[in-house]
Amino acid sequence: MTPFPLGLDSPGKRLASTRENRSAERLLHIIAEHHFRGFVRYTPRDVDGDGINDTWCNLFAQDVCEAMSVMLPRHQRANDLVRWLIHESNQFDWEGVTPHIAQRMADEGQLALAAWANTSGGPGHIAVLVPSLGEPGTWIAQAGGSRFTRGTVESGFGSKPVLFFAHP
Repeated sequence: MTPFPLGLDSPGKRLASTRENRSAERLLHIIAEHHFRGFVRYTPRDVDGDGINDTWCNLFAQDVCEAMSVMLPRHQRANDLVRWLIHESNQFDWEGVTPHIAQRMADEGQLALAAWANTSGGPGHIAVLVPSLGEPGTWIAQAGGSRFTRGTVESGFGSKPVLFFAHP
């Protein structure tokens, strides 16, 4: 076994993925790395002084997409990202898919997202699908009001009407 698994050649280098080297194991490692390195970055905090903690699901999803060499616009909140995924992302190889297809793709190490836009004007939510590890259901990792590397889509979105997007 090499001292730095999955192709890392030094401890300071961040794990990355391309279409040529995707795997469920690599996807899980990328997600874990971002949760660990981004712990402070994704911690809810009041940045605009309104007394309400802002959450950072968008940053987590953007960071994971960047590590996987997939386009997801920076400097946009979750509601804006959902609109982009619906209306503009197909030019970057994203496609809307069913929860089943999104989970299958995550099981193969491909990138898939679960997203919900809040049409009432409040914050939306976006999460990254993770491999199911043979368990039934749709599994996600998220930053937000709660942060976790593996939970059901219901634990992150409740009963909201979630949309799914995948990038091969």
